[in-house]
Amino acid sequence: MESVSKKVNVRAAAKEKVNGPYSILTLDESGVQAHDIAGDGTLLFVGQVVPVASLRVFDQETKKDLGVFPAPARGHIVPFKFRLANYEKIGSDGSKGTLYLLDGVYPKIAGFHDALILRYDYEYSREEGLKAVLVRESRVPSNTVPFRDVLEGTRPDGAMFITGFDLLDDKKVVMADCFAGVMWLFDLETEELTLAFTHRDFWCQPWPEDMTITLSDGTVQDGFSGWTHKNRKELIPFKWAVPAFEGLDRKIFYGLHGVSIYSNESGRKVVFVSPATPGIYAIEEAELTRTDVPCDQKGFETIVPGVKGLTSYVAEVQADVYNPGSPWLYFQRVMSNGNEVPDEAVAEWKEKYWPLFRVNMETREIEFVADDWKIWDYCTNNNVIPGKPGYMLLTSTPVQQERIPHASALLEDMSDFSGLSEDFVFPVIEVKI
Repeated sequence: MESVSKKVNVRAAAKEKVNGPYSILTLDESGVQAHDIAGDGTLLFVGQVVPVASLRVFDQETKKDLGVFPAPARGHIVPFKFRLANYEKIGSDGSKGTLYLLDGVYPKIAGFHDALILRYDYEYSREEGLKAVLVRESRVPSNTVPFRDVLEGTRPDGAMFITGFDLLDDKKVVMADCFAGVMWLFDLETEELTLAFTHRDFWCQPWPEDMTITLSDGTVQDGFSGWTHKNRKELIPFKWAVPAFEGLDRKIFYGLHGVSIYSNESGRKVVFVSPATPGIYAIEEAELTRTDVPCDQKGFETIVPGVKGLTSYVAEVQADVYNPGSPWLYFQRVMSNGNEVPDEAVAEWKEKYWPLFRVNMETREIEFVADDWKIWDYCTNNNVIPGKPGYMLLTSTPVQQERIPHASALLEDMSDFSGLSEDFVFPVIEVKI
């Protein structure tokens, strides 16, 4: 990648503007692994993957476990991502609203099961308890085109591996498909799936030749190294070996991955990232939804250019949706002071542990917000919870894929759980606009 760091200036956010990260919820359950947390300011919604896939609910203030939302007919597979459509406070301790959940799949079983978008209506008060109704299950059609052919440019005929979504309205969502390298529009009522945007740069790419690890037996494999924690007390190194997919003769780097809708007075943009092509990008909603232009000829803009050590290894973006007029968009690297060779001008930011940044969508100013190695760990999902006016309350779920090695097949030693913490935390960070 050509160096573009001269176009990028990063500064640290004022310390008085940042509170955290800290745990908004801690589960003293060593076997738990979750992929996302969201909330409405009263309730916390947890997408638990193991030991039992479920949508768990907690009182944000008291931390009381309120049970689970109803499961879809097929059961949950991977409760992957939340979007809160609306919410309303009820009295001093209650709320009601509409919550959407992307119930996806593991990479290894992509194509064997359809992803679901689930709509829940709920109501809660401490006196009456929690009531939740599964209003609708919308089944996302799966791709049938061989993966090898998709990598060579054949259009998929359905979703492959959905890794992000956001709500355009109460009937339609936009979804990121990281295996196909596309954005889909999906009608929640008719279940019609439309390929809305793609670009060769955001397809899956061959794994970078300069990103390798040496395993304990001396062999060299595609992968990356970094740092994590041992029971939140000391830093320890780790190595991730890139998984191979059946039928492919090469290791791949995921394509278009996360999406978030950013709004201002001039309209709405769908902001997205692609780990295989570093950078933060956006497409106008009006452009995305056009039907008179081929999906691979639609215009998009670069918000932050691709810079190794800054916008590389970013899997998620999140707009400040609960502060109208806020120009900030947040992005977090899943690389933790790893073996990537950074662009020289941003080397100091590369040497952070799961660093969180934000970019001003109007001025393109970039701020380093925080890093942390004790409670952030392989953060691939960000979300937002309504908080104090003028503050962004951002979640960074520590996926900790070492908790599910049978599913991820990423670790060098898939049988070593000795370094795992006995609890599972859900970090949040408060940042002033």
